Amino acid sequence: MAKAGEVPYRRATGSSDLAAPLATDAVFLKPSFTLIIHAEGSKLFSKATRQAEVELSAESPDKFFLKIVDARIGFYPEADGSVKRMKLFQGGEMEGKRIK
Repeated sequence: MAKAGEVPYRRATGSSDLAAPLATDAVFLKPSFTLIIHAEGSKLFSKATRQAEVELSAESPDKFFLKIVDARIGFYPEADGSVKRMKLFQGGEMEGKRIK
């Protein structure tokens, strides 16, 4: 268990099925907060408002975590494989919808 202020250890699976559906920039928006997700090969990256871009590590095919802070991102694929919504888990939950 991580101590206060430490990032908990999570094991990355190393792969995700979501790189293809998110190959072009996916923008998820809440008031005053934008999360841009893009793929480079089989890797996913995230850039949040006023923050540096970071690589997302796959925990499962549709769940990811950040190694630098205690945060997770869950994507919710539709039946056709497209991804229209996500949730950021970091000190609570914030749901975002794809706008691009």
